[in-house]
Amino acid sequence: MSTVHTFSDWREARRFRAAQLAEKDWSPTRIAKALGVSVAAVCHWLKLLRERGEDALHAQKIAGRPPRLNAAQRADLLALLKQGAEAHGYQGDVWTSPRVSTLIAQRFGVTLQERQVRRLLHQMGWSRQQPIRRAEQRDEAAIEEWGRTHWPTLKKKAKRAHRTIVFVDETGVYLLPAVVSTWAPIGETPVLHQHLTNKHLSIISAVTPDGALYFQMQQHAYTSESVIGFLEALHEAIPGKLLVIWDNATIHKGDKTRQYLADGAAAWLRLESLPSYAAGLNPDDGIWRYLKYVELKNVCSSTIEMLEGLVNTAMQHIQKMTGIVQSTFKEAGLA
Repeated sequence: MSTVHTFSDWREARRFRAAQLAEKDWSPTRIAKALGVSVAAVCHWLKLLRERGEDALHAQKIAGRPPRLNAAQRADLLALLKQGAEAHGYQGDVWTSPRVSTLIAQRFGVTLQERQVRRLLHQMGWSRQQPIRRAEQRDEAAIEEWGRTHWPTLKKKAKRAHRTIVFVDETGVYLLPAVVSTWAPIGETPVLHQHLTNKHLSIISAVTPDGALYFQMQQHAYTSESVIGFLEALHEAIPGKLLVIWDNATIHKGDKTRQYLADGAAAWLRLESLPSYAAGLNPDDGIWRYLKYVELKNVCSSTIEMLEGLVNTAMQHIQKMTGIVQSTFKEAGLA
């Protein structure tokens, strides 16, 4: 077993590893435990090795029906799919299995069941994904320009002026849970019992490139006054001058905010706005997704007070995970 092998898959590598361990006088029980397989499987492999040699441990090619679409047709199909569903006359730019099946029948004269379509798409490197919703009003050129040129300029100016860069955003968390997938017995759909109401918590937070997270929450919507209160709290928590970057919400740029700067805050505070409809550029948006779909996934609260406690605990937990906070900057393309 001293020969160096190139394995075709992990299963083949595991069989050869079992043979190597057997050469070192490991018992089948010990080998099975080390490799996470049954003792019967190990005994079978060793029997094959004794009777037929190392060739018996190699992965065996499984004969099957030839693919319904050849390589050239698959390449053509991939190109068609990348044009988007709307380019082929569908309403809404999403590909479903029935739509792909129809496309294949129309272009290649091949009829595939939906399960065959799903298998084919997996083989082509596609998977089912939740689309990202983006406003049609987005100015993609402005957003790209902000990330490419304006953001590096802001970083340089902030460094020269000894300002701490802080991204700020607000969100609402409702008693209704953020539902994600869960395993359950077939035919027994799990039920989340929720209290139907529009009551919610309003949260404001701030993140810095070094992974710091600050937050406040209240049981009513944020206004210019309460946002200014949060900026004051940030000023107390972060020494020195700040560069706050946020969206174009009215509560961020109204008369009260301008007056706040004129009354002396401009000495330590500079405000910068992101392009319109560009939530993905704000790392703080990633904090909200992590809060709702990781920390609070499938969590049902019967009262706003219960929700407040859960959110507070979750946000404090995220505060301790500097790597998670920093990853939101990478996800936003700002790292």
